[in-house]
Amino acid sequence: MNEAPSGRRERKRQQTADAIVQAARELFAEQGYAATTMEQIAARADVAKGTLYAHFPVKEAILGDYMRAELRAGEAQLAPRLAAAADTRARLDTLFACAAAWLEPHRELLGPHIAYRLGHLRIDAPDPAQRSGLDAIIGRILGAGQAAGEVRGDIAVPVLAAQLEFAYLSVLLRWLAAPPGFDLPAALTEMLSLFLDGAGVRDER
Repeated sequence: MNEAPSGRRERKRQQTADAIVQAARELFAEQGYAATTMEQIAARADVAKGTLYAHFPVKEAILGDYMRAELRAGEAQLAPRLAAAADTRARLDTLFACAAAWLEPHRELLGPHIAYRLGHLRIDAPDPAQRSGLDAIIGRILGAGQAAGEVRGDIAVPVLAAQLEFAYLSVLLRWLAAPPGFDLPAALTEMLSLFLDGAGVRDER
């Protein structure tokens, strides 16, 4: 059966977008995000500037696709470790430790990425395509935790996942604003403890 014209167009469009993101990935690695221009990305991807801007209006939009692709690749590699983790806390700790390990050498990318996402946040009509995908990973872990009786079940998983994702974001913003020496993995561990255990003083009697 022949492929419909609309299907061919969409496949071609996706191939072009993928080539642009790959070109940007290479340039970011070679010379840094700030030094990379849209013109350089177009030249590396071998596309006209008009084609580039038709797919991505600004460099930050390319960065968003790049970050989402990295998360998808990281999730596939992380899956066996999450499956082997003993419980919900261990799975979340593994997730955030791996996130920190990736973010620390890519710190330059994080500020522009967060600023662009927050600047284009639509509270009234959220676009699932613009989400990072982290909320879905967290949601699956918390959902399994609820099923195992390790996470309270009176709050919906999407609400819990959103709360934890924003707590994670708050740590990243602190890290970006902090002087050298800020311990990102330790701060994420502390954040997770606060989320799972609460801030109240426990009566050990």
